[in-house]
Amino acid sequence: TGNKDTLLLRVREYIHDNIAKDISIDDLSLVANLSKYHFIRLFRKQFGQTPHKYVLNLKVNKARTLLETGASPSEVAQEFGFFDVSHLNRHFKRSFGITPKQYQLQLTT
Repeated sequence: TGNKDTLLLRVREYIHDNIAKDISIDDLSLVANLSKYHFIRLFRKQFGQTPHKYVLNLKVNKARTLLETGASPSEVAQEFGFFDVSHLNRHFKRSFGITPKQYQLQLTT
């Protein structure tokens, strides 16, 4: 299992280093040097969520940090590879219960 842990940690590092890019499951399974389905199973077992969900959660959390600096939701959406602002809004709201704009308004009160 040590080898698998090392591979999965390498994948996680790859995700963090490339979070602003469009990361596919194919890319990640290549980094892990495993078949796609075997990789997804191992990743979920190790980190408690699918690689896709992990990437999405990380993007949303990074987006929140960037919003705190005053960046506009459209800049943030572009920075982290969301299709458009409504795509960012949907995922942000699912995670935090409010839209990015509402989040920024809360910061100023």
